[in-house]
Amino acid sequence: MSASLVKSLKTEIARLARKEIKEALVPLREQLGQAHSNITELKQRVEALERAAERSTPIVAEEPQAVTKRKVRGMAKKGAAVKKSAVAEETAAEAKTWISGKGVRRMRSSMRLTLAEFAQLVGVSSKAVSNWEANETVLSLRKSTKESLVSLRGVGAREARRRLEAMATAVPDEQE
Repeated sequence: MSASLVKSLKTEIARLARKEIKEALVPLREQLGQAHSNITELKQRVEALERAAERSTPIVAEEPQAVTKRKVRGMAKKGAAVKKSAVAEETAAEAKTWISGKGVRRMRSSMRLTLAEFAQLVGVSSKAVSNWEANETVLSLRKSTKESLVSLRGVGAREARRRLEAMATAVPDEQE
């Protein structure tokens, strides 16, 4: 065989091999492209779900309930009175409560207290109470402050005065 014939056969074989490999890779490339698009779609869905979860997560962390369903069933079998636990009721009520500036203003006026007196009762500064009352929207408060405001709901003027007097008498005892 001549050298040119061998050379042309080698080039033809190489060309056909490249063609076969190319044809074999087409479905693999399609699968790879499909996998990439699936990954992108899944990433977008995860991000959307994370955003939705952040929006739906309560600001106040809920404490575990003291009475479980199993305990309630056991108490019912034993003939005990089945009641919701006080802790569970408080956490459920706390998670649902919200306080606005208008509500703080109404609460303070119903107790007939000055800014300073109301602030002392809640345990904050009078400037904080003033800022709350000026705010028309729902207030974002610390957990302890929110709890003290919620505990003051429904308290009348006489009870508020009694609490203030009790706080005033308790303070000098601590200083001595």
